[in-house]
Amino acid sequence: MNPTLRALRLLSISLFFLLPFLTIAQVTTIKGRVTTQDKAPAVGANIYLRDTYDGATSDADGNFSFETEETGEHTLLAIYLGYVHFRLWGATL
Repeated sequence: MNPTLRALRLLSISLFFLLPFLTIAQVTTIKGRVTTQDKAPAVGANIYLRDTYDGATSDADGNFSFETEETGEHTLLAIYLGYVHFRLWGATL
């Protein structure tokens, strides 16, 4: 086999196995606490990044945590039944 062709073949096989490791996305954890105006925990509030499927529901203490592979600026929304929706524009991930 031609040495140049052998080298190209070895390079393409190496890239085939190494490329998936190079494209692994970085995961960011977003966590916090949602409270009402009187500082009571907002139990069951939905918190998510706008225009994505990434989000969570707050627990009994109002705490939430979720992971996302999104990057750049996003709008974080918190929705709690009976309250005005809260938006945090320009959150950089």
